[in-house]
Amino acid sequence: MASVDGLKHVTSSCLDDFASIKMEFQIGTVVNAAVLVIDHAAQLIKEGMPPGEAMLTAMTVEFRPIVMIT
Repeated sequence: MASVDGLKHVTSSCLDDFASIKMEFQIGTVVNAAVLVIDHAAQLIKEGMPPGEAMLTAMTVEFRPIVMIT
């Protein structure tokens, strides 16, 4: 919860415990989604696809599952 506590300190806002836990889950979900996209792009690059095209393809393929999770 260090990231949420840091955010509370920087923004000088008071969040209750429920809001802090919810923010922590959302941060974790975003990080997990980014890892999935980067991993898929890395696999495509290993298969010989150019990096820019690999990233666009990975984002296109992973977009729907990420939206369904969140």
